Amino acid sequence: MLKKLYFSILTILFILILTIVSFFFYTGYLKKESIKKERLTFYRIQQELKPFIKTYNNLNDKQILFLKNLSKNYNVDIVANFNNMEFSTNRKLNFKDIRTLYIKKWFRKKRTKYLFFKDHFFPEVKTCLLFKKGNHKSFAGIELSYGNNSIAIIEKNNFNTLFFPFSLLIIFAFFSLILFFAIKKIYVEPLSKLEKAIKEIEENIDSPFIFQVPSDGTQSLFKALNNLKKKIVHEINTKEEMIRDLSHDIKTPLTRLKLAAEFIKDKSLKESIIENINEIDQLTNSILLTAVFSKKRCSTRLIDVVEKVKEQYSEIQFIFEIEEDLEIPLCEEDLKRIFNNLIDNSIKYADIEKGITITGGKSKGLILIEYIDCNTKGEKPDLNRLFDYFYKKDPSRNKEKDSGFGLGLSIIKKIVESNNGRIEATYSNCNGLKFSISFFTKTKNN
Repeated sequence: MLKKLYFSILTILFILILTIVSFFFYTGYLKKESIKKERLTFYRIQQELKPFIKTYNNLNDKQILFLKNLSKNYNVDIVANFNNMEFSTNRKLNFKDIRTLYIKKWFRKKRTKYLFFKDHFFPEVKTCLLFKKGNHKSFAGIELSYGNNSIAIIEKNNFNTLFFPFSLLIIFAFFSLILFFAIKKIYVEPLSKLEKAIKEIEENIDSPFIFQVPSDGTQSLFKALNNLKKKIVHEINTKEEMIRDLSHDIKTPLTRLKLAAEFIKDKSLKESIIENINEIDQLTNSILLTAVFSKKRCSTRLIDVVEKVKEQYSEIQFIFEIEEDLEIPLCEEDLKRIFNNLIDNSIKYADIEKGITITGGKSKGLILIEYIDCNTKGEKPDLNRLFDYFYKKDPSRNKEKDSGFGLGLSIIKKIVESNNGRIEATYSNCNGLKFSISFFTKTKNN
C-alpha cells in the first residue's frame, strides 16, 4: 500500500512538472510563431507600400481601395497622410492618435529581429519602428515616410493574441481536472472506504462479519484490517472466557470455605469469616461483570426501567422527570444494572432520606440522563478518580468496609462507553453527586 502511495505521489508530481514544462514550451512556441508571423507580415507589407508612397503624391479612390485591400489581406490598420490628405482604415485611429499613443525608434544595424534592413531599392524611403508609450518593448507597427507622404501600419489585436491566454486557461483546466480525478481515485475513495470500515469495526467488533475486500489498490489495507479485527475479537473472547473460568474456579473453593466455616464453634469468628467470604464472592461477581456484559445493540424505554427500579427499592423516595417514550440505546439488563449500582452507591455514601432524582430527555442531538443524590457522607470524593477500579476516598481507611467505591461505578462507565455514550460526575446542588449520562441520537450517530 505504501509503495502504491509513493508511486501515486510521484505520478502526480510528474504530471505537475510536465504541465509546467508544457506551459513554458507552449507559451514560447506561441510567442515565437507570433513574432515570425509578425516579421513576415510587416516585411511583405512594407515592400508593397514603399513603391506606393514614392509613386503617388495624393490619394484617390483607386489608391484608397488599394490600401483597404492591403489592410484586409494583412490584418493591419493603415493610416496614410499624403500632402495633408489623410486616410485611415480604422475610423478611430488617425495620425494625431499615432503621435499620442506611439513613439518612434529608428532601427539600427543591430536591430535585426524585426527584419527592417536598409532597402537598396528604395533608400530614400525612411522606415521607423512604432512602440507603445506605456511599454517601450511592446512593438506596435512601422511608419514609412517619403517627403510629405507618410504611412503608418499598426498591428491589430488579432486572434493569436486573444487565443494565447485562453489556450493557457484551457491547458490548466484540463490538467486540473486530471489531477482532481486522480487525487479522488487514489486518496479520497480509499480513505472513505477505510472510514466506513472503521465505523463497522466500532459497531460490530464482536460479530463474525468480515469486511468486503475491494478490487482496487486498497486490497492489502483491507486484508490487514480484517486480520486486525480477527485478532482483536479473538483476544476479547479469550479474555472473557478466562475471566469466566477464573470466576467459576474461585467460587468452588469459596463454597468449600463457607461450608467449613459453619463448623467453627466461635460465633464471632464464624461470622467474620463468612462475611469475608461473601465479600470475596461479591467482588468476584463484580470482576466478572466488568468484563462480560450484554453487547447487543438494542433500545429500551427509560420510564419502564425506572418504574421497575422504583418497585425494587420501595423504601427510597424517587423523583422522576422523564420525557414520555424516551428510548435509551441500551439493553434493559444493562440499564437496570446502571441504576442498581448507582442506587447501591447512594445507599452507602449518601443520605437517601433526601430522595433520589432521575431525569431524562433530549437536547442538542443528545439523549441525556441525570441521576442526583444528596448529602454525601464524609469527605467529598475525587471526581477525577471516581470511576477508577477500587477507588478509596481516604487511603488510610482502606480496611474499613465502606471506605471505597469498589467496582460499581467502573462497571457503569464501561457499559456506557461500550455503547458509544459518555458519563461524568459532578457535585450536586444538595451536597451530593450528580451523574450525567449522554448518548448521541440515532440521527447524530449515523
